[in-house]
Amino acid sequence: MDIREITIDRASVDDGRWIGKEDIPALQDIRIKVRGFTGCKAVREAHAARERGLPAEQVGADGKPNAEGLDALGRALIADLLVDVDGLTDGDKKLKAEDVARLAAIPENGRLVGWIEHAARIVDATTIARREALAKN
Repeated sequence: MDIREITIDRASVDDGRWIGKEDIPALQDIRIKVRGFTGCKAVREAHAARERGLPAEQVGADGKPNAEGLDALGRALIADLLVDVDGLTDGDKKLKAEDVARLAAIPENGRLVGWIEHAARIVDATTIARREALAKN
């Protein structure tokens, strides 16, 4: 076995990688570029800083985020993960990553949030060999 088949591709995790229907069939013609969910240091640091900075009304007696705080952290996390989007529209308007991050805060768009989170986990597991194979296509 080649070491590249098991070595995580740090560039994909930190800078993002395009995920499409090859990885998540439900995306159909949508492609999303996301950073790693747990492997990206910048995402983890931003999330930790936001958690420390939550207002008192979003923190429970145990010092952990309450439901309102978790919602706020989740919305911010999607914005940190999402780098770019292609093939997603609102009517005739082509949506940008900022639009998608804003729309992800709407509960009815939970499927979109799920795709972004799933894609980020795929990116976390991207190996160097997988990135090289994708680059050949």
